[in-house]
Amino acid sequence: MFFGPQGWLIFIVAMVLGLVTQGYVNSAYRKNSRVALPPGLSGAQVARRVLDAEGLQHVAIEIVLFSFSDH
Repeated sequence: MFFGPQGWLIFIVAMVLGLVTQGYVNSAYRKNSRVALPPGLSGAQVARRVLDAEGLQHVAIEIVLFSFSDH
């Protein structure tokens, strides 16, 4: 057998923790994706304003087409 009893326990705990974490991230994303932007501004423009206000003009803003990506 590939896993012993302890291996299966570790596997199950890891899977449960992973699913709980995924649920939390998805929930936070859904909640915050409903926050309205100021009229006429895109997300990139709002991000630029936030970065500029913190003195981070050298940080680039890139637009990605997917909600969840590893970009």
